[in-house]
Amino acid sequence: MSITKAKIVICTLLLSILVGCTQSPTSTFTSPLAPPRPTYTIDAGIIAKSILVPKHIIQLAFNISGRVRSTYVEIGNEVHTGDALIQLETVLLEADVVRAESALQAAQAESEYRKSLLDPPELQTVADSRISIAEADLVKARYMLTQATLTAPFDGTIVDVQILPGETVNPGRAIITLADLRIFQVETLDLDEVDVPRIYVGQPVDIHIESLDIKVDGIVVTIAPQATILGEKRVYKVIIKLNSQPNGIRWGMSAEANFVINE
Repeated sequence: MSITKAKIVICTLLLSILVGCTQSPTSTFTSPLAPPRPTYTIDAGIIAKSILVPKHIIQLAFNISGRVRSTYVEIGNEVHTGDALIQLETVLLEADVVRAESALQAAQAESEYRKSLLDPPELQTVADSRISIAEADLVKARYMLTQATLTAPFDGTIVDVQILPGETVNPGRAIITLADLRIFQVETLDLDEVDVPRIYVGQPVDIHIESLDIKVDGIVVTIAPQATILGEKRVYKVIIKLNSQPNGIRWGMSAEANFVINE
């Protein structure tokens, strides 16, 4: 072998060694094919600002006018169904009852007298009609007397009183607010007209009571048939029944209603 061929062979061997050293070793580990990650569609529902209010609340008023003789309650008092709350003066009303009773007795006496005289049936009919009129007047007089006492229509708490003894009340003027503070419900404040078509009676609702930082399940029980104006928006009041009554809830607490949408 010539010197030149020997150099070529040596260079070829050195180049093969250098190439082998620079190549990374082939890995024998193969990772299994990972399954595709599931995808979820999350619907946050329709969210509306809301407020806690008593389920039963009423503003009470007299059906007649009169002067207040006595007030039996004040703010914070607990009352029961039928309890007297305010009493008007009844002197004139009691006199009306006495007069009606006397008129009925007179009509009855006249009827008996006509019968004893064997009056014609036409006259007897007139006497009997007077009895009917007197009976109706007596029923009315007694009813008006009962209207002089304002009573509680259900068990609850007196939350407002707008009258004092000696003052005169007019029919229909709200003077007492009574509420049952044992059972609360939720009323929405800003449910937009765009969202209300997706709300229905019986729909589940997640309620977040902000001040207590608790969540309560609820259900839609009423949807207002007519919108109210809130700024430039038309909103609908929706009433939500709470499935439970957590401790610490109070009238007027803020809440967030999340209407569950299943589509």
